[in-house]
This record gives sequence, C-alpha cells and structure tokens, in this order.
Amino acid sequence: MLILMRISATRLHRTISELSKIGRQPEGGLTRLTFSKNDIEARRYVISLIRSAGMNVFVDAFGNIIGRSRGVKDGVRTVACGSHIDTVPNGGRLDGAYGVLAGIEAIRTLHEHNANGGKALQIILFTEEEGARFGSFIGSRGFTRQLTQKAAYSLKDKDGISFRDAFKASSSLHLAPDAPSRLSRNMDSYVELHIEQGPILEHEHKSIGVVDSIVGLADLVIEIHGKAGHAGTTPLRLRQDALVGAAKIVTGVRIIAKATGGNAVATIGTLTVEPGASNVIPGKVTVEVDYRNSSAGGMKILNEKIILYAKRVGREENLQITHHLKSYTKPVRMSPRIMKIIEASADSLKLPSKRMQSGAGHDCQNMAQLTETGMIFVPSRDGISHTRKEFTEPKQLETGANVLLLTLQRLSNN
Repeated sequence: MLILMRISATRLHRTISELSKIGRQPEGGLTRLTFSKNDIEARRYVISLIRSAGMNVFVDAFGNIIGRSRGVKDGVRTVACGSHIDTVPNGGRLDGAYGVLAGIEAIRTLHEHNANGGKALQIILFTEEEGARFGSFIGSRGFTRQLTQKAAYSLKDKDGISFRDAFKASSSLHLAPDAPSRLSRNMDSYVELHIEQGPILEHEHKSIGVVDSIVGLADLVIEIHGKAGHAGTTPLRLRQDALVGAAKIVTGVRIIAKATGGNAVATIGTLTVEPGASNVIPGKVTVEVDYRNSSAGGMKILNEKIILYAKRVGREENLQITHHLKSYTKPVRMSPRIMKIIEASADSLKLPSKRMQSGAGHDCQNMAQLTETGMIFVPSRDGISHTRKEFTEPKQLETGANVLLLTLQRLSNN
C-alpha cells in the first residue's frame, strides 16, 4: 500500500535559495559554466545534499555526479531522477537546478519512510546540459553511450581549453571517476522534473505538465570564409565579405524554418567575426544554428535545407562555406506507462494536469535511449526562462516535487 507522503517544503526552498547564491552575477542572473569555479562550488554543495539524503556519491568519466541509495547492491533494479546545475550566462535559478534539488529531496523523503520498495534510488546531476562552454548534453550523451569519452575529452571551449583538461582541473571534488556502464545498468526508469520554460501551463491554469514528447535539436556550425581587407581601400565589387554572407544566412535560416512548417524552429544566437575590427572587412564568420523539430524527418529536412542555402550564399558572394554538426539529439516520446503514473500522482494530490510537448531539449531525451522515461513540468511565470526573471511560485515548486515523490514511490514499488 502506498503512503501519501510529502516532501519538506522548508528543506526544498532552503536548498534552492542556497544554490542560487553560487554564481550570482551583479545583474541578478546566475552563471555556472561547466567546470568553472562557480560550477565546482555548486557541485560540492549538491554532493553534500546527496550524502545527507542517504546516498553514496560517484562521479563518472563524463563528470556526471550520481547519488545512489546506501546499502544497495549493484545488481538491484534502479529508479532514477535528475537534471543539471550548469547555466547559460546570466541564467535563472530554477532551470535544471530545481529538478536536481527536488529529486534529492524526494529521495530523502522516500529513504526516511523506508518506501523505496527494495529498489535502488538514484539521483543524476548531468554535466554540461546547456552547452554554454563545450556543447550540449555532454553528460547525458556520455552516460547513455551516445558519446565516447575520447570525443567528449577532445571538445574545446572558446579559449581552447579542452573538456578533459577542465575536468581534470576540477578534481578537487576528490571523487575518482567511476565507470558509467556500472552506474547505468539495471535501470528501470528515469523521471525528470523541470520548470516548463513556456507559458502554456500558466495560461491554461494547470498545475502539472505531463510531457509526452521532446523535440529533437541540433547545433550546426557554419564557417564562412572570405578575405580580410582594408575597409577604406577595397572597392565593394572586389570584396569577399564573410559578414555579408553571414547576414544572408541569418535571414535565410528564419525563412527556411517558417517554410518547413509544423513546429520547426531555427535560431542563430551567436556570430564570431574575425578579425573583428570596425575598419577591417570580415575575413571569417562562424555562426551556430540551433534548429529543432518534433520528428527525425523534419530534423533532416532542416539540416539539408540550411546547408544547401549556405552553400548557395557562398557561390553568390564568392565565399567558401564549411560546416559540421556540433551536437544532435533525437526527438523522443515518453513512456506511456510513466505518463500514466505521473497523472495518477497528480490526481492523488488533486492537481489538474495536461499532456504536452516540450519545445526545449532535456537530458531526459537522451535517457530515453537507455530506459523508460517520463518528464514533469511545473508552470513558469510569463513563460520566461534562461534569464534572471525566471520564476515559479513557491507553492508550485512544492507541488511539482510532491508529484515527483509519488511518481518515484510508485515506480519503485512496481
């Protein structure tokens, strides 16, 4: 018989408040880039919480932090939850971090009531979900064996520092890397709790979102090679201006996404212009295209159309175009069984819920390659995320954590 438990709201809000102090910027947002000083400090804090919740702590070869119920053998079936604590620059305090902290609190509550049903409970803090330093989903792609250790370690940030060297420098955590295969085997299910990052739940007055699918997303890097020259002495007709080509690609990408239809979107949020002086014709521009669609076919169409368009611009402007796919995450559907369990948990607490798609990517979609997965959303005020204005009502944070608690309880007792 299931016990209708509740998490400690006091503990949950205290941990959210404490973690949000780490990496706080003068503008009010948070910056915790992977393996930075702020990230390491935040990791230490979360590790202390995991241990207080009755779990042993491990770090795998990708820097993922895994907490696992004490006194449980490796071969026991595992029910897991988790998210990430890295942020975009000047990001919000809840994106990712809420799912980690609420997961720790839910597992702690289950341990306190001895209600894990004989299964191991596991919290996973994934490395580099946001991709603000080395690339998106490195931790969850590595954990699920979609990314090799060699490939991950060769990735470099904008300053040329490799993932391997940054990880090695963070060894002050005093945790020896463990084998991801050992920590991922015998996993029955994985559930992730997250703020919606959109306006739908708030608009429809729903307390809980039951995610049925997550869009695919990719990061396509396009390099536009022209010829640098003096801004005053080179006639327009003789120029090979890489930034002119980039401008055409920026507008073209938007047109392509609109023409593709459905829920296709594409965004260029960064341009790197070289040499980067006002009186020098740009000789090289690098653009990163974030494109998303709910189907694998739609993702392929976007990729092909964007590359063909970029090559056409290259011919028109006498520029050389190169490209590579920095990251790719498949669109996935959540487990019907876990969706029903999440809905039953919300019903137990008399909370109105709604099935919905996630337009943002999450570690959960990589975990879907390994085990049954489910995802729970709580409302975001005005749909705002990735900024200091990101906010969810405290009571809504509590109800989301309680739905996660009951969901984990049901999964561990099935």
